[in-house]
Amino acid sequence: MNFLYEENNENLDVIDKLPLAMLKAFNKKTVVNWLNEKKEFLKQMNTVTEEAIIEIREKYGEAVAPKNMYLLCKDKINSVSKIIEENGILYNDFKSAIELYKSEGYIELDKVEIQEFNSIMEFVYLGRKSISNNKLKNLNKYILS
Repeated sequence: MNFLYEENNENLDVIDKLPLAMLKAFNKKTVVNWLNEKKEFLKQMNTVTEEAIIEIREKYGEAVAPKNMYLLCKDKINSVSKIIEENGILYNDFKSAIELYKSEGYIELDKVEIQEFNSIMEFVYLGRKSISNNKLKNLNKYILS
């Protein structure tokens, strides 16, 4: 994933997911160091389009509207690291993540890229049987609607 960032360091999707992947693979300190190295660059980047920011502000208020990629990544790292600290890594393979994907993974947007992503994820989980994962049972308190 770091390769994808180096290839296109302005790809918001990669920037959004890279710190989370790093957190799972390494630790919070490693991710915070990476984030601090990229801080000035990420602070200059919007998280979504201006239209989306306006829509978020109108629907949820100014405090919820994303400010920049640095703050978005920092917030995600803090919230996800808290979940990991309390519960450990929530899943290590596809079979233990199926139920989470079924309840939270499908993205309902009409963009071509999103539909392509949803198709890939459906293929990844096609034919897999879920295994019980008690760590996901208490996850609802962390999921933001």
